[in-house]
Amino acid sequence: MPVRYRCSHCGNVIYEFKGVGQSYTGLISPREFVKLVGYHCPYCKAPLKEPEGDVRKYMYIRPAVPFTRDSLPLFDSSRTTITSTA
Repeated sequence: MPVRYRCSHCGNVIYEFKGVGQSYTGLISPREFVKLVGYHCPYCKAPLKEPEGDVRKYMYIRPAVPFTRDSLPLFDSSRTTITSTA
């Protein structure tokens, strides 16, 4: 699931972490992000503040998309071949 840092003033996505392998350092913290962009939004130049206290109060987590058994891809054994090297 991607992690997006948005400006609270204009709503533009300033940084997006799409997944493992994007960066050798991994996901940056909100404090590191604010320092990385220079404490200002690059789009609207609004000042960005380091989060105070618990970071979770600034997060919005979208609920997972429910799926049913019918929406899962079925395993097709006719398309799978197993070869032996012995």
